[in-house]
Amino acid sequence: MINLSSAMAGQFAFAAAEITAEIQRLGPNPLRSNGPSPMEKARLQEEKESAQVTDGSSD
Repeated sequence: MINLSSAMAGQFAFAAAEITAEIQRLGPNPLRSNGPSPMEKARLQEEKESAQVTDGSSD
């Protein structure tokens, strides 16, 4: 945690750059799957169903 006042813009920029560099050094989250997230899957399914209704095709 970093505590800064509103007058410390330079220190904030430095701290943000430092944290960003550390995250990039750590790399991708090893616990995350390589495929789409469950929310992304749901969104894709909704788009697919919406496209079927728009096309007029039905099962």
